[in-house]
Amino acid sequence: MISFLFRYGAVFFMVNTIFLSAYIFHKAGVLLFPAIMGIFALLALIYFKTTLQLLLTKPFMIFLAVNLINLLHLLFVHTSFASFQYFITKFVIFFIISASLFFNEEYYYDKFFKHLIYIGLFFAFASILYSPHFSGGYKGIIGNRNEFGLLMSTTLGVMYLYKEKHSRKEKALMVFLVLLILMSGSRNALIGVFLAWIFKNGISWKIISFIPIFFIALYVLDYYHIETSITRISTEGDQLHDRRMEWYYAWLTFKNKMWLGYGLEHYAYIDQSLVPLYLKRLYGAVMAHNSYLAGLVLYGLLFSIAIYGVIFLTVLPFYLTSITSKFYRSNKTVKIYLYILTFTLISSIFESHMFGINAFHGFMFWFSIGASSLLYYRFKRGEFPFDQKARS
Repeated sequence: MISFLFRYGAVFFMVNTIFLSAYIFHKAGVLLFPAIMGIFALLALIYFKTTLQLLLTKPFMIFLAVNLINLLHLLFVHTSFASFQYFITKFVIFFIISASLFFNEEYYYDKFFKHLIYIGLFFAFASILYSPHFSGGYKGIIGNRNEFGLLMSTTLGVMYLYKEKHSRKEKALMVFLVLLILMSGSRNALIGVFLAWIFKNGISWKIISFIPIFFIALYVLDYYHIETSITRISTEGDQLHDRRMEWYYAWLTFKNKMWLGYGLEHYAYIDQSLVPLYLKRLYGAVMAHNSYLAGLVLYGLLFSIAIYGVIFLTVLPFYLTSITSKFYRSNKTVKIYLYILTFTLISSIFESHMFGINAFHGFMFWFSIGASSLLYYRFKRGEFPFDQKARS
């Protein structure tokens, strides 16, 4: 049982992030989250030698670095119970990721993608059954159309990159996912669609040839007055008006405590006293909707430099190696995790999920860093894609 938890903890946590955002599973997700955290926190204490081994395993050093930065910020900048809860929660999440990858490496190089596709398709069809009436901003059973779009887009991207050639059934399912992404109206989710294409085919005349199809689809959607991600892009003059307003007040919030930030519990925080009353009446609580600004508000400039420096220095070798080694970048596992990683780095400009706790895309970002780091480590040691016997 303990071995099973170690090996599949990341899957449990990932599914629960979707539960928490889904109408019909939300209550179950609320109950499961503290249970998952409590069980794995207890395992981390009982199996302290394993915890220490995972912390010091070279591919997972980024998690140790982030934990140390969080601890220093907690102890010397902003000590509160809420900040302590954030620190412990992130520590346990990183423990779950490290244990799952370390004890079940081969699974997360192949079968995990199949299961991720099945999970995404389950929520897609559950959405159709729960909410069969399409309208602008379709979100199915997920509470937010952007979260719904990001989940569908990630599912589509993994499905598209998992195989070189697809059956008719798989192609039909991918078309179905594209339609759901379009109906969500999430422009951010469209980024994932185009990234998946680029990661598989590169930038070529083939992708340019689809431009006429894009405009035909745009004309048809406009003719039937259907609001989609495409029509939102074409009809809204200032694409980033709301986002720029939110970024502006996030920036003002950051400037109030520029050097050391507001504390670990203030992720995606905006000082509402800075927001004019008419905007609060119009939008309710104004949020940052930008992971990079959210990080600045949370950590302050000094600790943000450390956090973003650690992330940059960790992921840069993955991209450089994928450029210089055809053997490395042609591997489907490398391709999929780099796709998820890249998708999150770009979508974080428009959504504040990079440092969150329960966001599906945020969790997949850190999981992809861990998986990519382990793949890179194997490649440098000549064990690539992986050696099933090379486990100390």
